[in-house]
Amino acid sequence: MFWELDPDRGPSADSVGLRLNGGMKFNDYLAAEAHLGTGGSDGAVDLEYLVGAYAKGILPVSQEFRLYGLAGFTEVDFDIDRESGFSYGGGAEFDVAPNLAIGADYMRYLDKSDYTFDAASVGVRYRF
Repeated sequence: MFWELDPDRGPSADSVGLRLNGGMKFNDYLAAEAHLGTGGSDGAVDLEYLVGAYAKGILPVSQEFRLYGLAGFTEVDFDIDRESGFSYGGGAEFDVAPNLAIGADYMRYLDKSDYTFDAASVGVRYRF
């Protein structure tokens, strides 16, 4: 994932980290998903971890392609601070094999009064 911490005052921090997703699909339109992420430093700020749980609304555009939205709660621990709050985002997935999809998403993990923390990711999803 490519993350950015953007304070209202001062320079922003950004870096690349690793995010692992897991979840359960209840039907073609609703799922639950969890994120676990870590890594990345721009020198001033290190991302120790992020952990979150989300409801996932799915819009099947075709049999192989889906758009989705996520909403839930995330805790983020930077080496300078630990915060938690409401999170939201969206993305898309495309099936390349029966149990394998590629996808991309954008998340606003934290939206506090004095900063925001966002991340974009591209990845592979295996369904079993």
